[in-house]
Amino acid sequence: MNTDDFDAVQQCLTGNSQAFQSLVERYQRLVYDTVVRMVYDPETARDLTQEVFVNAYVKLHTFDARYPFRIWIHRIAVNRTIDFLRRKKPEYLLVDQHSDPDSRSLPMQIADSRPNPEANLESSETAERIKRAVYMLEPNLKAIIILRHFREMNYDQIAETLGIPIGTVKNRLFRAREKLQAVLVKDEWLEGAF
Repeated sequence: MNTDDFDAVQQCLTGNSQAFQSLVERYQRLVYDTVVRMVYDPETARDLTQEVFVNAYVKLHTFDARYPFRIWIHRIAVNRTIDFLRRKKPEYLLVDQHSDPDSRSLPMQIADSRPNPEANLESSETAERIKRAVYMLEPNLKAIIILRHFREMNYDQIAETLGIPIGTVKNRLFRAREKLQAVLVKDEWLEGAF
């Protein structure tokens, strides 16, 4: 465990609530990035991030110092977001500003090895379809995909973060990929039909 994290936790547990601020500053970005990838709404992600840290502060006495604080806070973030998604059906999908190919300024008539505008457009459309497909997954499967492919965690880290066996991680990842593939194939078929 990071000694700074351990010291901050110990200070909080002995009554110094200000010590928790260093943990918030250290892990706020990690928590927010995970949550926003699951809910696709920056405002909701900010609210959930705050809730995660409030929950962590209240339950700090349950923290097991044998494990990294980063894993513990990440588990709280994923579980809180899954709970939120189970209670709320998605109403809309926020698109990243960077996914609009027209928002980029392209170089003027300069030889370039980068993909041409058509390839950029196709790539951003594919990325958007994948985001929509991930967003449509049930919360448990969405969490597995995000942790594996966006957070680039290995199976052991995912199992530790979610508190589930590695076999369950592999099973859910397999199911999530199957569902993603089905959604993407259906989406492609529907696009071709119109």
